[in-house]
Amino acid sequence: MWRSGWRSNSGEQPGGTVGFRMRGESCVGPQTRLEVVTEGMLTRMLQHDPMLEGVSLVILDEFHERSLQADLALALLLDVQQGLRDDLKIMLMSATLDNARLAALLPDAPLIVSEGRSYPVERRYASLNQNVRFEEAVAREVAQLAAG
Repeated sequence: MWRSGWRSNSGEQPGGTVGFRMRGESCVGPQTRLEVVTEGMLTRMLQHDPMLEGVSLVILDEFHERSLQADLALALLLDVQQGLRDDLKIMLMSATLDNARLAALLPDAPLIVSEGRSYPVERRYASLNQNVRFEEAVAREVAQLAAG
């Protein structure tokens, strides 16, 4: 899924400038400058090469979706940064992260805020007919809304 999305958005095959690694599958090449990896793969990379040779920046995206692997990855990266590689850059990204808590955890890290646009949301509730499958009922409601 990631592979087809990247291809359609960039016009480039994975493994060119951008590659990926996940369990059981890797698509990187000599021209790869950006690798998208799972947190599990990042942990394995750190175990295999604690210096993360050839890596200058690690981005943990959607960091608000906290998980054991994401927290472990951050802890390991901070350890590498403090003990082995003070040049290693770490970036945490999230649209909904609690900035105050993060600033307390990483007091020296710069905080960049990019305000997004808000759009009004209209909520509508419809009763569900027990004789109609849920998917069909939703499709009908969406079609009615689209028709005006």
